[in-house]
Amino acid sequence: MNEEQDDITEEEMYEFLQKECEDLIDQYEKIRQENEQEFKLSENHLNRYTEQQNEDENEFGSNPEFNIPENLDSKEDIEKYKDKLLEEKRALESQFIDVNIDIQRKKRQIEDFHSELENTKKGIQLMESKIQEKDKAIKILEEHIEKFKQF
Repeated sequence: MNEEQDDITEEEMYEFLQKECEDLIDQYEKIRQENEQEFKLSENHLNRYTEQQNEDENEFGSNPEFNIPENLDSKEDIEKYKDKLLEEKRALESQFIDVNIDIQRKKRQIEDFHSELENTKKGIQLMESKIQEKDKAIKILEEHIEKFKQF
């Protein structure tokens, strides 16, 4: 009787672990889709940035160092233009850092889910082997019972 309760518990554990594994796979797929959407958004942002850069190059030339706008007639105008370029550079550097941090965070999430998924798979395999061991033990006990019945 007690062994039957253990078998039920193991079967329930197996079903639980299987459900957990399916849930992890669903979560992983959801994160993968979110990352794919974020990648597309980042790609669109990069494309817009590239287009803007191309427009700037058409307006100022490909090398701003040699293509200072003509309306910079005084040292004050040049300083203002330089400050504007430095501010744009800082903003771009900040965006670049934010995107890299986000990418690293997403990579860690994916790695964590992979690890959790692998651990759940190992747990399921362990439960399957325990169930097989219990099945073998039951079979041996049934054979012994049959032998006792013959006597």
